[in-house]
Amino acid sequence: MAAQAGGVKKLRNLAGRAGQGAIALALALVSLAAAPTPPKIHADPMLHRLMRRHGVGVDASGRPTPIGRSELEYYSRFLAVDPHGPPPTARIRLRLDDSVRASLENMGFKVYGRLKGFASAVVPIDRLPELADVPGIEWMQVVRVPALELNISAPAIGADQAAAIYRTRGDGVLVGDVDSGVDWHHADFRNQDGTTRIRYLWDQTTSCSAGVGSVPPPPFDFGCQYTESEINAALAGGPSFTFTDVDGHGTHVLGIAGGNGRGTGNGQPSGVYVGVASRANLIMIKIFPDVQGACSRCFDVGLGLDMIDAKAAEFGLPYVVNLSLGTHLGGHDGSDADEQTIDALTGPGKPGKAVVKAAGNERGLGIHVSGTVATGGTNNHTFTIPQYTPAPGTFNDVQAWEMWYKGGDSMTVSLLDPTTAPCGGSQLAVSGSTGTGFHGVGTNSGTLIVDDTGSPSINGDRFFEAEVDDQLGAAPCRGTWTFRVHGDNITQGGRYDIWIFFSSFGAAQTAVSWNAPIDLTELVSIPGTSLNVTTVGAFVTRQGWTDVDGQPISYTSMPTIGSLAPFSSPGPTRDGRMKPEITAPGMGIASTLSIDAAPGILADPNLRLRVVQDGVHWVIEGTSMAAPHVTGVYAQMLTLNPTLDAIELRSLATAAARRDAFTGPSANNDWGFGKVDALGAVENLIKNIPALQAASDGVTFGWNGTPLASTYNVYRGDIGLLNGTYYGTCFRQGLSSPAFTDTDTPIPGSGFFYLITGVKDGVEGLLGFKSDGSPEPNDAPCSP
Repeated sequence: MAAQAGGVKKLRNLAGRAGQGAIALALALVSLAAAPTPPKIHADPMLHRLMRRHGVGVDASGRPTPIGRSELEYYSRFLAVDPHGPPPTARIRLRLDDSVRASLENMGFKVYGRLKGFASAVVPIDRLPELADVPGIEWMQVVRVPALELNISAPAIGADQAAAIYRTRGDGVLVGDVDSGVDWHHADFRNQDGTTRIRYLWDQTTSCSAGVGSVPPPPFDFGCQYTESEINAALAGGPSFTFTDVDGHGTHVLGIAGGNGRGTGNGQPSGVYVGVASRANLIMIKIFPDVQGACSRCFDVGLGLDMIDAKAAEFGLPYVVNLSLGTHLGGHDGSDADEQTIDALTGPGKPGKAVVKAAGNERGLGIHVSGTVATGGTNNHTFTIPQYTPAPGTFNDVQAWEMWYKGGDSMTVSLLDPTTAPCGGSQLAVSGSTGTGFHGVGTNSGTLIVDDTGSPSINGDRFFEAEVDDQLGAAPCRGTWTFRVHGDNITQGGRYDIWIFFSSFGAAQTAVSWNAPIDLTELVSIPGTSLNVTTVGAFVTRQGWTDVDGQPISYTSMPTIGSLAPFSSPGPTRDGRMKPEITAPGMGIASTLSIDAAPGILADPNLRLRVVQDGVHWVIEGTSMAAPHVTGVYAQMLTLNPTLDAIELRSLATAAARRDAFTGPSANNDWGFGKVDALGAVENLIKNIPALQAASDGVTFGWNGTPLASTYNVYRGDIGLLNGTYYGTCFRQGLSSPAFTDTDTPIPGSGFFYLITGVKDGVEGLLGFKSDGSPEPNDAPCSP
């Protein structure tokens, strides 16, 4: 009888959920016309939490007394906050007038990043109000701690066919990943001669070890960077360095997008677990520390994207970045800091730049409810806290959620505790205008909070956060809590959405979900609701595998091949855009195993069965695994046309997406346009080459050159003879640019194909590589 792997194994848990108490807390949220004057800047509510404390005093210098460490440690579970210091700090993402950067530096605020209009800073928490008052800062957000969206694939999307027929293996493209790190020793990321395919590593989470690596130059001057030459020196036996992936997520993801499958062991053949863009240049930005915990220098996705953009410009390469991470703290409408960064870096008219994002794994977890209220109408939403033993200390038993609605609507919300003993019988009502701030009370049922500080947001919509916790002593009561939404004056439809973003009760950190009816839409995690990002859902391509001990393994609940993965988050965005746009294999995906994660995985019986026979690859699932398939497909496309922008790449890929009985005939918020088809996407690209001008007397062809070549050779052949070993014969050589005219015409019913190679310092580019990593020979090369 085959052993069975559990359903969806998360190696790094998303923040949990919780709450309870015997009180009613009401906050009136009124229309925009009645709202007080907005603050000087737009700041997210969590930033306001850090900037002020209800009932807090001031010290002799007039500054607010510090927030307690236990509260900061709570925030650090979902915000980039370091409560230890000294002093306690938070990482902030800013939108600003670039002219104020020098002023910020003069004030002692160190800012990072080169993207116009955006910056990051690590700020002492007691100086946050001072930063908020600086003229020229338009918007501030505390950096979120995202979750890694982890819960037979390349052939399933036609990537191997596209590579074999069109030689599109990611050559000349930079594939980036912002993640938990990478095993840079692994053979999947090395060339046949043992040198690295990784162009650059940046570890945001730690300082350099002695002798190797360096602090990046401004404006990225923190953490430690490692260059291609330093990696190669270490691989050749020179001074080594510590850049790890203890989690294993980043190594697995990068292996899917760009591993070459050369790694193997236990007498197994190589070339079995080959990534999509197996010849791409690679870059890893490590933002997750090896040991989970508070960190104000970590988790900066936006700055990681900014760095990859800078390195791509330095290398002269187009790029595609993979993001297999996300959060549900925010508006789910493209207004988040990282989403605005993505949209500033990529989009129409920005050639050779794209970002791909995993949709998330929250389907069925019950974190989202929604509703519509008319003026005078009321809706109730409930969650039930089970029996639990409260965790010691404070801020350890918590349920927290966030509600968003239109800026022209006015609503009142109420929080009512259970009536189960010893709760019930108490009531508190707090009301006021939208944006009036923090409202909280301590009771025998727990501490109840409603906070609308900073509402409306930068997007014009209103929000508030609500929370039940143990900060004033009493732990939240078990039983059913009610969250009530009442329509006071509805002028914009009365729609609202509520997401639980943190939940944890007791030593087991039990998560509590909403009770039915639950809204199973709008579960794509942030920054997957960006305008210009491609968001990817997951489908099933594998039901089982053979593990490292030779045992057959299958999933407990056998998924149907080709069906939607049971965890894949659906759209749309809160503002109504379809998400995800496309799906890819995301269940039962075998890819590269990090040497840093392997000891713990092999020692854990529940994880060991995920390691395949060669001992250096393993099987996991999640939309984290689906996104890098599309990342690799985009790299294949950029190999053929490095000038494509993010929207063009997305349009070509979605136009080629496969539809079947599972996807349905039309695009939808589960599957997007369908299942990714690498071969179809590449062929769509070839069919739409705008520079190919055919006429009865020949053809004129033009393409953008590359700094990696000084001259170009052109090969031509009969299209009917195109195969894996024949690439035509020399037609033109020594061209200063890849543009030419062919006045010959093929025989009727046939056609010509053309292959262009670049020449640099007398060396001609290869035609490609075989599956074992050896060069593909050119049987009829142009003469030198």
